[in-house]
Amino acid sequence: MIPSLPGEGDGKEEILPAIHRVCAFSGLDFYRALRLPVQMFQGMLRASIIGELQETESGRDYLKKCERLNQTELDEGAFRSRIRMMKERS
Repeated sequence: MIPSLPGEGDGKEEILPAIHRVCAFSGLDFYRALRLPVQMFQGMLRASIIGELQETESGRDYLKKCERLNQTELDEGAFRSRIRMMKERS
């Protein structure tokens, strides 16, 4: 498959999709997007992807799963309630 520029070709594969996404999200042109600091570029890319995912129910479910899997601290309240439920079943 031959990559294409945004808006050209069959739309299956695009050259530099991250830059295209940041340009669409921020309103910047290609060259200004390339001159952004890396942290700002990545932040805009992340915000664009999250915004797109929040538009659909399946995307919101995916984001909830990601948040749950990234949690590193124990939710003590949920843990205690789960233990109580298990003791009540026994």
